[in-house]
Amino acid sequence: MGATVRDGKILGREICVAEIVETLWGWTTDRSDRIAQQESHKLSGMTPVSLKSTSHLRLVDWNRLRAEFTWIHEGPPNAEFQECVRYPLGQAAILIRKGGLAVETRKGSLCAHPGQWIVTPYGTHIQQCSAETELLSVHFQLKWSGGPPFFYFEPAARLQASAVPELEKKSDRLLKFVVERFPSPRGDLLNCYLSVSDHFSLSRYFSDWIHAYINVMIEQGFMPAPIAASDSRISKVMQALIKLSFKAPYNNKTLAKELGMSVGTLDRLFVNHFGITPRQYFDHRKLEEAICRVCATDSIKEIAFELGFSSLQYFSGWFKRKTGVSPAHYRRDKSHHLRRTLSLEMPEQYEERFPSPRQFTMG
Repeated sequence: MGATVRDGKILGREICVAEIVETLWGWTTDRSDRIAQQESHKLSGMTPVSLKSTSHLRLVDWNRLRAEFTWIHEGPPNAEFQECVRYPLGQAAILIRKGGLAVETRKGSLCAHPGQWIVTPYGTHIQQCSAETELLSVHFQLKWSGGPPFFYFEPAARLQASAVPELEKKSDRLLKFVVERFPSPRGDLLNCYLSVSDHFSLSRYFSDWIHAYINVMIEQGFMPAPIAASDSRISKVMQALIKLSFKAPYNNKTLAKELGMSVGTLDRLFVNHFGITPRQYFDHRKLEEAICRVCATDSIKEIAFELGFSSLQYFSGWFKRKTGVSPAHYRRDKSHHLRRTLSLEMPEQYEERFPSPRQFTMG
């Protein structure tokens, strides 16, 4: 859908960033719900609901916008993140201070150098940087509940830091607060304990940051995505699938019973919405998890056990059938095989339902 931005208006509608930020604090603490919402969008390009041709949306509509802070880090990346496949639950805005960083998806690749920001996309992508790279990264979610991210782009978004100084300023303030309140700010902060006072202070600092981020993205020509329609039954199915342990084999009858529907209804609902069966989706997530862990430093034998395989030999055979090489071979030649991973996506039906960048980005 083509669109233009002129004098702060998009599609003839004023965008009030301050009101967006003031009304988006409907934080959700249910991790499985967040994953299910993202996976539902990832699989199905939700049908956009037309925005009203007025200056603002209703508060009830803005309350569907989820803005969540995950963590912030300054310095060199951990060794396991220097070259890896990422299956993020959100996004990261990364300021390169030394070295460089590249992001690659099936849609292409983009590199960022010192003095540039790079914003990673939702969904599977390869992230690479050198050992001497130093960065400031803010990890977050900004998306419609049960729908698309607020800004959609691939392979990534790149910004000149000199053109958006306010983003770095707000990032530094957020970093300072986190470092003061948490002994180890690297990693997922969602399970860290904090007082009610610190909670609202953190919310305020992140609100300032997300306000600056939204301003910057709109100024740089990125169009916010419209609200998307959702199906509550699909959300429940997705939540149930996300919660399934990889240690146990997939059981369609057990899942259907838990959801209060027949096996036929479960499969029909999922196939009609996504173009694949629940079993195909579960198997794909299991392969994603295996690849991610093989690319890290985990023991391959331990990986096999954690993913429910009775033996290392059984796991190696399964992995080779899926990827073409053994886990050990994949790990040795990770740079080559990481790129092949981008093509190990869902069946063809999934590709047809994946949201086109044209659906959500600027024309």
